Amino acid sequence: METNGGDGHATSAVVAHRGRYAGEQTPKPMTAADVLVETLQKWGVEVIFGMPGDGINGVIEALRHAARPFRFVTVRHEESAAFMAARGRSLPAKLGCCLATTGPGGIHLLNGL
Repeated sequence: METNGGDGHATSAVVAHRGRYAGEQTPKPMTAADVLVETLQKWGVEVIFGMPGDGINGVIEALRHAARPFRFVTVRHEESAAFMAARGRSLPAKLGCCLATTGPGGIHLLNGL
């Protein structure tokens, strides 16, 4: 962490995790959301239709930090996200992907399938 002039106030919000040895940087451990995003990238997904919610904040953050950016299309209802992903799947060599939060959001995705 950087400080300004030794008064202890941080000038940078970035805090590096220190390893066992001085100056050694440890990599951030992968979360399940990181693995999901990495897999979607390997499968060639470019567009994700969905509605962000509290239950999937980790996934949304992993999408934001992805190596290759995704296009996230926000919808007004989860069912329409499923319809859009199904239509995207029918295009040549495209994999449709929809995303919704837990509980009712996931149930509403089923209606569109």
